[in-house]
Amino acid sequence: MTTNKPTSAIWKWLIGGCGCLLLLAVVTGVALWQSWPALKAKLQNVAEENPSYAAALARAQAHPLVVERLGEPITGGLPENTQIQMNGNGNSYTTMTVPLTGPKGQGRLELRANRRGQGPVEFERLEVWVGGEGLDLLAQ
Repeated sequence: MTTNKPTSAIWKWLIGGCGCLLLLAVVTGVALWQSWPALKAKLQNVAEENPSYAAALARAQAHPLVVERLGEPITGGLPENTQIQMNGNGNSYTTMTVPLTGPKGQGRLELRANRRGQGPVEFERLEVWVGGEGLDLLAQ
């Protein structure tokens, strides 16, 4: 009886290679898991520097009905569904959804805004949603 040595060698290399790839995937996953808080903090800083984000969050934090529903302090999370368009003149158009958290609950801030150059942010839409109810912050 003869053993097919080339075939057994292929299996050894295949199992060893898959084992190495699995180990590499686990190590990469652990490294990403460990670095997520720092990455999240960096992304939060970038979001807070966006003029539309900052202006919208400030208006939500100052609105009496939002404060009544969420409590104080109200904090904004990482923006979701974000789209920022900029042209060569420095004008920008921003849409985003910002998760809000307060001591009494959670909500979301939805905004659509324009900014011409370094001018003020002009909102087309600015709403806070808490428990399925929308509050139009531009209506008042």
